[in-house]
Amino acid sequence: MSKFTSLRRRLDSKLGTLGYYAEQEQPLRAPVDVSPKVSRSIVLEMNRLGMMVDLSHVSVPTMLDAMGVSKAPVIFSHSSAHALCNSSRNVPDHALQLLAKSGGIVMVSFYPHFISCGEKSTLADVAVGFYVSAHINHVRKVAGIDHVGIGAGYDGINL
Repeated sequence: MSKFTSLRRRLDSKLGTLGYYAEQEQPLRAPVDVSPKVSRSIVLEMNRLGMMVDLSHVSVPTMLDAMGVSKAPVIFSHSSAHALCNSSRNVPDHALQLLAKSGGIVMVSFYPHFISCGEKSTLADVAVGFYVSAHINHVRKVAGIDHVGIGAGYDGINL
């Protein structure tokens, strides 16, 4: 049984907003009235149940709100450093700093588009380009060694 879940995966809702939609990096925007009260109560209930809150698919406002209310460390199960690759999936430095204060972790993804900034990038490009190590080092410098790991997505990586 899974002991963690993502606040958002496919659609915006009252729980939070997505950072992107699939590989197109386009936000899926319908008029959604995000309810901070609802999303905060979900985070607190996940804390009570001993579940980790996964923020890999959420927008920056949703990630900051969740980290601000969570009583337990959060996880980005497959994200990278926004400062190195301007992808909405990646975590900006100010969120990495907040993550460090709360004890959370970023699991750096091997997904080419999110670490090399190239839509046509392949896993071979990633291996040759040392992108993963650059993202790991950046997260380590900003958040600390205790807050960085290696991760894929729930469904692995499409090659």
